[in-house]
Amino acid sequence: MILNENEEKAIALLKQLDNFDDLCETCYYIDTERKNKFGCWGCREEAKDIVLSLVEKLQKENEEKTTILLAGAEKIKQLEEENKESKIDRDKFKKALAKRITYCNELEKDLFENCSNYVVSKQNIKAKIEEIDIEIQKCEYSDDDDEEYKKSVEKDKLCLLNQKRILQELLKK
Repeated sequence: MILNENEEKAIALLKQLDNFDDLCETCYYIDTERKNKFGCWGCREEAKDIVLSLVEKLQKENEEKTTILLAGAEKIKQLEEENKESKIDRDKFKKALAKRITYCNELEKDLFENCSNYVVSKQNIKAKIEEIDIEIQKCEYSDDDDEEYKKSVEKDKLCLLNQKRILQELLKK
């Protein structure tokens, strides 16, 4: 704390009055009758008032600093709470991410272990084409059959040919 000129003089006077033999020079010239071995009462009263005002000033300053410190402590508490909440959110995110990674790893493992359940082999496609070829050969009719039957056989044959073409395209890929 910075002291003003009056406060510095009052403190100096109180130090001077502490020494009973030394008297205040200012008082010595102003009022020699009121002096006693403890110093002059006018200077003591003035010094006392200045010191009391200094004490009040220091108390007020102390209260202001205490208020600032309490506000700072409250802000620190708030930030610590926010930090805890952030850590909790981060931990929840990590757990959720770990579950998703585990799930993806399990899916990948299942896919490679059981790929025959998810993918049709080329051998199965070739076998199906051979079955369709046999069915196509069976799609015959004679000249004596009625027209409706002939149309039905042609329709079946066309459907089988389309199936065969699609399966052949799959083999090319």
